[in-house]
Parts: sequence; structure tokens; C-alpha cells
Amino acid sequence: MTLNFVRDFSQPEDYFLCKYDDIDGAKPISSFEFYIQTKHIPLPFYNIERWKRIEEALEWIANVGEALTFFDFKTKFLSYLNFSAEPDLSVIASLFNQDSTAYFNKRILSSIARLALELPKQIKQPIRALRKEENGSLTLSQLQIASLLANAFYSTFTARNFGEFNRINFIRLFTRKTPKAAEKLKCILHYFSQFFKNPPTGTVSIIRQKLNCELEPKWDEIEFPLVNLNALPNGRIENEGEKMTQVDFANEYIGGGVLGYGLVQEEIRFLICPELIISCLVYGKNEAILIIGAERYSDYQGYGSTFCWKYRQRDVFSQRDAMGRVMSELLAIDALNFTHPLEQFLRDIFVVNFAKHL
Repeated sequence: MTLNFVRDFSQPEDYFLCKYDDIDGAKPISSFEFYIQTKHIPLPFYNIERWKRIEEALEWIANVGEALTFFDFKTKFLSYLNFSAEPDLSVIASLFNQDSTAYFNKRILSSIARLALELPKQIKQPIRALRKEENGSLTLSQLQIASLLANAFYSTFTARNFGEFNRINFIRLFTRKTPKAAEKLKCILHYFSQFFKNPPTGTVSIIRQKLNCELEPKWDEIEFPLVNLNALPNGRIENEGEKMTQVDFANEYIGGGVLGYGLVQEEIRFLICPELIISCLVYGKNEAILIIGAERYSDYQGYGSTFCWKYRQRDVFSQRDAMGRVMSELLAIDALNFTHPLEQFLRDIFVVNFAKHL
């Protein structure tokens, strides 16, 4: 089955951080572009002095392996972060207190640290920030995304303009003292566990598609009917909607509260497909974006306060397209909040919302 993607990825605003082929998979590529603060994402290793502190801390965690203690983890983790008061990391502490999984968790934490240190080798050119009103796309390898997420896990990214972008550092999740935070962390650790077990070699594309005004349909002049719409009352988007374009009714900021308190439709989807979280790094608020190729790693039961992580084995034989992307397509739409339900059917609002799907 072939999905009908919206662009051919041959335009100047389509940025590739990797090159894919069927034999070697995706490999990082360089460019002659230099980092510009107003155009690119500030990566952790751009600040040389701070990166040295990060390297020292993460190398220690990476090398100690199963001998890692919570005290040592916390000491190293906080050594490069600036907090006026020591944060409560009880969610992380619980990983060291579970007799049946503590050994496994310590090894995963060390492996994530090692993966985070790979970032300068994996990202060999600046990453564009695709802001509102800009057309464009970013294609990264799944290894590049994993290394970026490993840095987000260890909260190595510096402060950004949070009025424009969602937060990416996992410190937000680690300081949540709730059962929901523990279940979220299980999803993230399972993603990394599956990644280390059989590293995927494909790519993921994140697309900002702006519809030109002259191409927007004149709905009141269209004489032919739209296609039929079938509403299925049962099933899940990620199961029954497999290999279809799936819609994420998104928060104002892509990803919503996936690293905070939120745990409904958007957050759940980002937790079972953690590669989606990388969109928080590169896209601003009020976006309608398309993410192609993000794999699913976890299953779950429940919703909101009843959400629980469930084991799922990653499908290593998933069909991929010519760019190395698995056959998944998620359309994330900034959902508007209406005080009065009938407002959504007003002409101007209806036209704006309908155009987001085009």
C-alpha cells in the first residue's frame, strides 16, 4: 500500500540531515550551512564549555553500567543543570527501587547516556526551525532522532523561546510525582530498549505545509459532492487506522503535555510513538503539520488517569518507502477551543479549519 504524501521532497525548503539507501540505511550528511540563532535549533554541543560538563557527566553514567546508584545519577544529572533548589526526581528514583527491573533500568540509563554523547557525530549540520507561515520539511534518520531524544532525556538542551516552541527536556516529566508520570516513563524506556535491541535504520520526515491562498478552494462555488465519510464507533486510530492518514487533534503546541500533565489522545500517541516527540524541538505553536515514518513501540490500556503502559514488540519487518520511512502518516492539527459549540460552524471558522486538512 502506498500513502499519498503531499510533496515530492525536492524543493529548496526540504532539508535532509541524512541520506538513505536500502543496503546501508540512513547515514548523516553534512552541509555548508552555518548555525544562525534566528534560523536554527541550538544544539547542546554548540556551547563548548557546557558540553564538556555534559560529556563528563554522561560518560561517567555510560561507563558505570549496572553499578549506577540513584545518588550518583542525580549528582551527575544535576551537575550541568542550573537549579536554585534541588528538584524532586522521585520518578527516576523509583527505577532504582524496583527489584525485578532495577538491573535492566540501570543498563538502559547508561545506554541512553552513551547514545546522547553520539550527537555531534550524528548531526553534522544545523537543524532548521520551521516556523509559522513557512513551508518546509526536515528528514532525519531514526538514529539521529534517538540521539536527540537521548539528549532530551538527559535535559541537555538550553532554554529557548517557550512562547514559540514546546519544551523538549524530560526534566519536566522527571519532576512529576504522579502514577501517570511513571507510566509515561515506562513508554520512553521501552522505546530506548527496543531501539538498542534492534536499531532501526530508516528515516522520519516532519512537514510544514502552508496552503497558498490562490490554491484554497472556493467552497461555495464547488458543484460536485465531497467524498463519503464513514464513521467507525469502535477501535483505535493506531490499530484500525494503520497505513491510513491519522489525525492528531493537537494542542496549541505540538506534543501538548506529553512531558507534563497531559495524557489524552495526543499525548498517548506521542508516548507509544516517541519519535513524534522530536517535532516539539523544531515546530512552533499553532501548526498543522504532517509526520511521516514514526514507528510504534508500545501498547497501552486506559485513558487519562487510567492510562497504563503495555509491552509491544517492535515490528522490525515494517514496509518502508523509497526514503526509508515506515508506512505511517500523522496529521497534527491545532484544535481550536470553542466556548459555544455552534461557533465552530460559523463560515469563517469552518473555512479555516477545513483548510488545515489540505
